[in-house]
Amino acid sequence: MNKIFGIALLAGGLLTLPACQKEKPIQTAKLVKKKKNGPDWINNPYPKESGMDPRTAICSAGVSNLGLQSGNIDMARTDAEMQIKNRVAEQIETEVGLLQERVNNVLKDVATGKEVGDLSLKNINKNFQKTKIVGMRYLATYMHPNNIDPEKVFVLGCVTVDFSNMAKEIRDNMIGSEEVRDVLELKHQKSMLRFDAVEKEYLNAREDRLRQKGYLIDSPTE
Repeated sequence: MNKIFGIALLAGGLLTLPACQKEKPIQTAKLVKKKKNGPDWINNPYPKESGMDPRTAICSAGVSNLGLQSGNIDMARTDAEMQIKNRVAEQIETEVGLLQERVNNVLKDVATGKEVGDLSLKNINKNFQKTKIVGMRYLATYMHPNNIDPEKVFVLGCVTVDFSNMAKEIRDNMIGSEEVRDVLELKHQKSMLRFDAVEKEYLNAREDRLRQKGYLIDSPTE
């Protein structure tokens, strides 16, 4: 269960909201309102009541009955929180991998088929193992079917991520390595434009994935 709790992020405040964006208030009472089959956010961890935007956050829900037979609600809550940490870590690892793949494809293309960037990938992955997720927030704890003698404990947790900054840092770290500079003429304007496009392509692709999962619904004005 703890296999990826230590997933790391490059330094530089990746797990923070962009300065221009304000967080929406969390409507806790609505998040824990009793429902027949448990909270809706167990299937969609981005309810509007959470105030979280899937474009600037990674959220997940955990559920546990561990220890409830002996009345240990704290054990079940802790287990659910650990599930969330692991799932968020997996999602961040996936996002990092997608970014690295995009940059690496451009590297190979502009290097006319030469194998470059492999060492850079290994070094970045190693750096990502040095810093643990910070800023995790548990927005709601829901006990089903009641708070006195629950059969299950649900927890909703989120971490805010500046995906644009993350894309920039990963791109810059990969193309800025000595190994890559020795092979590529990265100062060439056309090559640099290709790398600059990676960030935009990644962010657009991520939004498409969120829409496909039903996590992101565009308003009529967008």
